[in-house]
Amino acid sequence: MFTDGRPNSFRPLEDFIGITLDVPPLVDDGSRVVCSNPCHGLNAGSFLCYDFVCNPITGYYKALPLGDGDRELRGTSVYSDIARRSSLGRNGGGDDMFTAGRFGLGYDMEMGKHVLVRMAYMERNFPTREYRLECEIRYIEDMFWEELDPPQRPIADTPPAHINGRLYWMAGGKLGRYDRSSSGHEIVALDVSAREFELLKGPLRVHEHPDECVSIVELQGQVRMVCSQQRKGTLEIWEMKGDGWWSMEYRIDAGRFWPEYSSELVTPMAIDETDGRILLRTGKALGYYDPKTAKMQTVYNLGKHVKSKKFVPILVQESLINPFDQVY
Repeated sequence: MFTDGRPNSFRPLEDFIGITLDVPPLVDDGSRVVCSNPCHGLNAGSFLCYDFVCNPITGYYKALPLGDGDRELRGTSVYSDIARRSSLGRNGGGDDMFTAGRFGLGYDMEMGKHVLVRMAYMERNFPTREYRLECEIRYIEDMFWEELDPPQRPIADTPPAHINGRLYWMAGGKLGRYDRSSSGHEIVALDVSAREFELLKGPLRVHEHPDECVSIVELQGQVRMVCSQQRKGTLEIWEMKGDGWWSMEYRIDAGRFWPEYSSELVTPMAIDETDGRILLRTGKALGYYDPKTAKMQTVYNLGKHVKSKKFVPILVQESLINPFDQVY
């Protein structure tokens, strides 16, 4: 599906394949819209000054505005609040507040409940590397957030991923006193049931570059670290094994498919269980890369006639889950 983050904006891919002049929901190139993979039937995301939880299949959608305490919005009230905030500024302050890793959706496997986690930088000074990070957590049906001791490291500006009852973030390398140059990347992991953070080591790589883009993703139910190097035009996908060591599973020469698949924009979304092809997105193109043949099959391309816009694809599960919301 495609979305721009707003309610009722979810449109299936099939609507835009073939001979059609219609385009999916689009956002500006400079806008930040983040959507998670499905977690036990629900998706989470962030855009402007909102976080949200949704089920695109049933139409369930709950927006949680930043800076409004425990207030929540549903239905048409989201649109009116967006208009109100936008009238105060181009994005209602959202771009200044935006951190891609600020909002996570997990699942407490002991309680059988979805869990929301929010991170917020109260202070962030890159020249001095000083920062203050706060964290809060709640079950999706609850009315109030609970404070949680923040992780040992700052979080990077990349979305978290949920795998088997744990949420994973890339640790940020531009804040704090820790120097990762000698020991590689680190990963912050939250046990959703125990509500405790743990620090994990990423792979030690010979050709690590300080300017590479690194993110954490869930593929086939496993923790994967994605490393893209714009200068080389390559994309590496590493898998974390059960005993804590890492294995590079894929290396994609994305530069061969430039400009539709620029390495710094390419994000793996899924791996086809039948033939092993990797679904890649850039915001301009969506396609399957075949590791066996090193060929790319584009399933949707926005086209050169659409300027300064991009699409946001999202994976969904066939689910009828609609969390019970408190009425207040």
